[in-house]
Amino acid sequence: MRRGFLIGIVLLAAAAAVSRLPRLAQRPMHCDEANQAVLAGTLFDTGVYRYDPFEYHGPTMPWLAQPALWLCGSGDFAHSREQSYRLVPVAFSVGLILLLLSVTLNAAARIMLFYLNRSQGVPQGAK
Repeated sequence: MRRGFLIGIVLLAAAAAVSRLPRLAQRPMHCDEANQAVLAGTLFDTGVYRYDPFEYHGPTMPWLAQPALWLCGSGDFAHSREQSYRLVPVAFSVGLILLLLSVTLNAAARIMLFYLNRSQGVPQGAK
């Protein structure tokens, strides 16, 4: 049972990734993506990030894009690809799906239902 369950979770994560990964560079970047890409590329090239609270969203995306740029073999910002910057949102969306699955399974777990029923005064043998 546990092995099949783990295989199911892995298949769900793989399906989520496969549905998001194809053609990442096919559509053009919108303004916000391009802005974040420039910030991440500048950080990748220079190692310097300057936060402007009035124009940008914060340092999370530029900092998390650094491993993706490195893993994709980008030597510098000029040679980076759109896919490299879009891998971070893909990873977070797959993680969110797994988190939602975890929350759903936790809510439906037998022990959680036992305590819920007990707190509401439902007899233990009743359905």
